[in-house]
Amino acid sequence: MAAKVTEKRIQRKARKPYGCDVCGRTILENCDYMACSRLYGQGGSILKLKRHIHCDALVRRYAEQHNVDAAEVTVAEVVEWLDETCKTECLPGFSPQCEQDRFSCGQIIWNLLRHKPGYGAVVKSINETGGNNGE
Repeated sequence: MAAKVTEKRIQRKARKPYGCDVCGRTILENCDYMACSRLYGQGGSILKLKRHIHCDALVRRYAEQHNVDAAEVTVAEVVEWLDETCKTECLPGFSPQCEQDRFSCGQIIWNLLRHKPGYGAVVKSINETGGNNGE
C-alpha cells in the first residue's frame, strides 16, 4: 500500500528567480507563485515544489478531469494532455503542431480554465512569464 501524501500549497511572491517544477521556465523575482510542500507518509520525506500559478492550475485541472490526486500527477501526463487539447480544441486555422509553449498558450488556458475561480490570477501569471515568448 502506498504512503499517504499530504500536500500544502501557499501562494508566495518570489524574492529571487526560481525554476518552475512543471514547465521548467523561470519564476521571475517579485512574481506570485505557488509553493507546494508534500509529506509522504507519517514522518516520511518532504518534497518542496515551486510552480507558476498557471502551471499549478493546469496540474489541478488535469487531476480534476482525470479524477486523480493532484499530488500523483506527473509532468509528462500534463504535457501529453495539453498536446491532445491543442490538437482537438485549438482555434480554426492554427496548426495543431504550432510552436507555442503549451503551458502558456492562451487558447489552451482559455479552453481549460476560463470557468475556474482564479482565472484572472492565471492570466496575470502567464503575462508575468512573458506569455508565449518564453523567458
